[in-house]
Amino acid sequence: METTSPSQILSTLCEQALGLFAGPTLREEVLPDHYAKLHGAIRGHAVALHTRRFVGGVWRSLTIATIVRQADGELCSLTIVGLPTSSSLLPILGVDLIALQGTLSLVAVDLSPTDEQLFVEQASPILQTLLQQAQPVLVPRKRPAFCHDTFSPLALICAARPGGEPRLGESIAEFLTQVAALCARTPLVVSDDKRQQAAWQRQRAWLRSEQENRKEANAMSLMFGEQVASRYLQEFLFEVPHE
Repeated sequence: METTSPSQILSTLCEQALGLFAGPTLREEVLPDHYAKLHGAIRGHAVALHTRRFVGGVWRSLTIATIVRQADGELCSLTIVGLPTSSSLLPILGVDLIALQGTLSLVAVDLSPTDEQLFVEQASPILQTLLQQAQPVLVPRKRPAFCHDTFSPLALICAARPGGEPRLGESIAEFLTQVAALCARTPLVVSDDKRQQAAWQRQRAWLRSEQENRKEANAMSLMFGEQVASRYLQEFLFEVPHE
């Protein structure tokens, strides 16, 4: 990864994710304006939240969102939420990167299991590689209580050590490449109704736990207002589908 500033790293990762996942098997949804672009402020600086969502293939939905500082176009955050179809048994892709004050102040990356067998055989090695590559440049963060039962035990939750942002960015880039390869080789349907139903319930549990993330809700409320933030998080990004 040639670029070094946290904002540039986020921009590069966003472009990579779009290139890897938004392929011919996916179609982009046309989102209502109140989800596609939100306007707010961080510490007195005007920002905009841009959101794109794709559906198709092994993805029930794949959402990519960025917060951009409007004065200079600097990216402040990158969020990727990949909700797989229950028939694929794939894990949930979660990436949340915050770049403020010249560093990657929060990094949360995970493949949250929906099927234990597929996770152990296919997803766990990808996360183990990420942790090994990122270890020298990360500062561990405490695992939030809301995700105790839904995140994988290998979830990367950290900040970057000063000067370690490029290596951490490269590690996440490799992680995304491996996830895309996993999706490409995974059958659209695994013929096991019991495992499919269990995967569906675990995805719903993951979404419910994300709705309980008060820290994210409070941060979004400060930027965009409580009502707007609640609608975006509860009714869109982490909406829990009906049975």
